[in-house]
Amino acid sequence: MAERFIDISMKILRPIGSGKDRNVVRLMSLEALVSYLHELNSTDPLDRIYSVLAISKDGTELDTRTLLPREATLEIDYSKSTLEVYQEFVVHAIKTSQSLDIICRDWARGIPETEVHLPTWVRSLQFSHQQTVNCDISGRIEADSLVGLPGQNYYNASGRTEATFYVGVCQSPNAHYAPRSLFVRGLRVDTISNLGPRAGEGIILQEWLELGQYDPILGEVPEAFWTTLVAGRGPKGSTLPSWYNRAFKFCLLCSTTGDINTNRIIDMVPPQSSLIIDFLQRVQSVIWNRKFFVSSNNNYIGLAPRVAQVGDLICILYGCTVPVLLRRQEDIDGKEYFQVFGESYVDRMMDGEALAITKATGIGEENFELR
Repeated sequence: MAERFIDISMKILRPIGSGKDRNVVRLMSLEALVSYLHELNSTDPLDRIYSVLAISKDGTELDTRTLLPREATLEIDYSKSTLEVYQEFVVHAIKTSQSLDIICRDWARGIPETEVHLPTWVRSLQFSHQQTVNCDISGRIEADSLVGLPGQNYYNASGRTEATFYVGVCQSPNAHYAPRSLFVRGLRVDTISNLGPRAGEGIILQEWLELGQYDPILGEVPEAFWTTLVAGRGPKGSTLPSWYNRAFKFCLLCSTTGDINTNRIIDMVPPQSSLIIDFLQRVQSVIWNRKFFVSSNNNYIGLAPRVAQVGDLICILYGCTVPVLLRRQEDIDGKEYFQVFGESYVDRMMDGEALAITKATGIGEENFELR
């Protein structure tokens, strides 16, 4: 985080011109600043947004002579509740970027659960149900984000579609303080039918191998399985290295308990075996604390958040670069709505394939009410 903070501080502003014509260009969006700095805390939760508003390129407009604020797309108003400001920020980010990726990022940190009840499309640690885990071995707590940071997207699950959305008005007597609904459009790809246990400390579990149809007698595993372990990419979204297959077969030979202990193999192999270490570090960055799943209708395999349950929906939402896990609910009036439970990786569904299948099969689009 310290390295990232220094890096950002050197890239936020760029001076142009000289003398009286000297001006400053702001280079990063509000969404980018909030996302990049998500691990930092603030005494007042509103300052997670307001503290970087003036230096974001889509934030406060400054007078070029006095450098004082003229107007802002998001008005600084400390009389507003955290709920109001955070919902306004997410809507602003979607409008500005025409992307729904912000609903998959856990950016709203450091908020006491008793202070505010956020909708699940405003991602925070309490809605991710994150738990303290033993990270003594590598220092890693969670897997790397699949959706990535703004401008660093590695997937294109919804093709070139832009976000189709609107915010619903709550009919509650306390509507001013109640969470709003975010209505979005997309496709229902499938439903989770089988789940492997959470990959604590990045261990490839025997239950995962069984779900992935590993044949221990022949020592063969489908390509889709080891591809899923690295989320179909190399480090930093690079092209999938062809030698990953051989590296995985080596790891299978090192397994003595049925599980593949990635940390043990990293410690075991000599330093010159850098390819094995590179492969396993990539695996850890993808599977750490995630669950392996198989879908019900099409037997898709993939990775889901630790809170995933059998029956959860795998959806492609327009404007979101990765598949999203939704859970169907009903309110007291019997009305259907959905909760957002985070991003997922689905083999053969990360580069717009769902849209092509929709056109070929005639599967209809849907509107989803997210609460």
